[in-house]
Amino acid sequence: MIKARIDLNMLLFDPVPGDLVWTGFPFTGYGHTDLSRCTPFLKRILAIYPHEPLPDLSFHAPVLCKYPKGCYVEEDVTLGCHQGALFMTRRVPREEGNRNSIDLASNLSFRRIHDWLTDVGTTLDVNRVLIRGFYNPDAQACIGLMKAACRTHLPTRRILHDATAASGRVIIRRGADCNARFLNKHHEALERRMGTYHDSCDEFDITERPEFETRYLLEIVTPESSASWFCRPVSRSG
Repeated sequence: MIKARIDLNMLLFDPVPGDLVWTGFPFTGYGHTDLSRCTPFLKRILAIYPHEPLPDLSFHAPVLCKYPKGCYVEEDVTLGCHQGALFMTRRVPREEGNRNSIDLASNLSFRRIHDWLTDVGTTLDVNRVLIRGFYNPDAQACIGLMKAACRTHLPTRRILHDATAASGRVIIRRGADCNARFLNKHHEALERRMGTYHDSCDEFDITERPEFETRYLLEIVTPESSASWFCRPVSRSG
């Protein structure tokens, strides 16, 4: 008897359950944050979280899910605000990379999603999309925008529903004062792919690169590591 097997890869873009953070009152997210039993089918996860918080009354705190052991999980933070980070793409002059914009965030999201889907074997008909007016930002263009964004001082803090053992993590955008080497994990991956990653080893050592004080400008961290002078709370978002 032949048994069929299905391997599942999942991409999450700012999953927001609408649940309340402080009271714990559940809405649509009740019972849907623990995916640890989705094994052995769930193989690879990419979860992308825009860093900008919405007002508390919008109930838009995203969720960090609990995944199965052995599942390859990548959680990363990107520019933009919820759905505003996933709109139309267009050409953005590099000098505009130092300002928050829907176009900038959408360009980076498009590149990230396109590359990830390609890596897991899902081919997008980009030419069909471009006919509708979309711009296809290449890796080099995205790297330029990411470097410009690293020079912009717009610190934020966004709280989460954290279903993992490391409960209490938050999303932060550090200030430009921290001299981050990369905007986020996506930025680092693009530089590696393009051959512009110059660190001699995988472990980032600021003693070897004194011009950089931290690895990522955008990151998911515990509150202790985010409580610094260059990261001020902006909203509790939910």
